[in-house]
Amino acid sequence: MDVVGPRYLKEDGKFYSINIIDAFDRRNSTNPERRQNRMAVSKGLLCSWKTLGIPLYEQMDNQLPMRGSNQY
Repeated sequence: MDVVGPRYLKEDGKFYSINIIDAFDRRNSTNPERRQNRMAVSKGLLCSWKTLGIPLYEQMDNQLPMRGSNQY
């Protein structure tokens, strides 16, 4: 799982892309979101699970929305 962005569209503003690739059969799920926060990442994760199914394990990026806090 990786969050890519921000990307900019002319006259539409910025967006982020939450990308998930199934390691077994290489299917992917791409979910565009306006924000890069925990709610947007969780929504993208749930949408991808509806498409790809729930995996046995998940490998995530180390960005702040996936970790939760810089304090710990």
